[in-house]
Amino acid sequence: MLVRSPHLSTFGHMGEVYLYHDLYGMILKMSPDVLEVLDAFEAPTDPDVVAARFQDAFGGEPPETFIGIFLQFHCLEEPSADPDEERWRMVPVLGRWNVWRQTPEGGMALWTAWGERPIQRHDLEPAQAAIYAEIDGETPLTVLAQRHGAEPVMALMNRLIHHEIQAVKLSQVPMSYYVGRAQMQPPYLTSTMPYATWPEDSGGRDPGTVTDTAPYHQEVIDDADRQFDHLETTLSHLFREPHPALGGHTYGGALVSGLAERGGLPATPGPLRVLEIGGGLGEVAASAVEALQERGFEVSWTILELSPELARAQRARCEGLPVTVKLGNVLTDPWPSNAYDLIVANEMMGDLPSAELTHAQAGLDDDELRGDAHRAHLA
Repeated sequence: MLVRSPHLSTFGHMGEVYLYHDLYGMILKMSPDVLEVLDAFEAPTDPDVVAARFQDAFGGEPPETFIGIFLQFHCLEEPSADPDEERWRMVPVLGRWNVWRQTPEGGMALWTAWGERPIQRHDLEPAQAAIYAEIDGETPLTVLAQRHGAEPVMALMNRLIHHEIQAVKLSQVPMSYYVGRAQMQPPYLTSTMPYATWPEDSGGRDPGTVTDTAPYHQEVIDDADRQFDHLETTLSHLFREPHPALGGHTYGGALVSGLAERGGLPATPGPLRVLEIGGGLGEVAASAVEALQERGFEVSWTILELSPELARAQRARCEGLPVTVKLGNVLTDPWPSNAYDLIVANEMMGDLPSAELTHAQAGLDDDELRGDAHRAHLA
């Protein structure tokens, strides 16, 4: 018989569920339907019964695989199991993101700030600070217990590993084991869980069931900066400032350079009409317009935006530039595509609906497709 650990917290982000183990600091990412397998063990349950229930739920993937992973990462346990017995053999590792300061009394003030949560201060007494100071990624909990006592050490671990703080993670082996084996190091040891708790903080919305993103963009997005700083960290947002990885360009500037190199821009500079579908914060439009103007183009750039909040941010960012922001839905609003020389749809493919069509429904001819495939093979 196995039962779901009571020390698990769930978070949601962009259609995925993240499971955080409050006793170990481990993080597992999954789709909501896989989480249902774990939830089936809310009470002590025979794993064979759960496997039979989900036998055909994952397109040929046996549910035993997920049950085994949950067991490996202590998300499932025997009802009589003592979680501390396993943890004593592990090595505590300090988070790289920790900010702390010793107090004159010998204690310690520890600050945490992750995701959208406000900065929090956590005070450690001198005895707790002494334990914290000896966490070096090499010393097992058993050794710390010999020096400071088992109860104080485990109490501090329970506090600092919990998702509310996330200052310590437990590793199966000392960190020196991963020297020269970086690819083997579990990602959870160097990451936090910055997302909103799921489903409580998501307004009851299941992150895996969003099939129409229009209401989300039109009604839910209410803080443009927060949307891209924390919820939708796109590449264009990450590279909104000039960066060596893009040859000193911004994302928009690199986009213009790439188009020019590939013949995507007119050979002779002149009037250039551009339509951008979904403009984010307006960073791409602003930097791309400036790069095109430097090449001598007379740019007229239109953003067709679904979100009123993002449209507001785009107008503010592109003030003084030949950029017009229009509210509309590219899937339903009549929009003359032939009125533009260039259409940009940057990082918004995942927001479009999809449908499975036969070749005939898509207007494709099987014989023509086979001929194209044959020609491509010869090439």
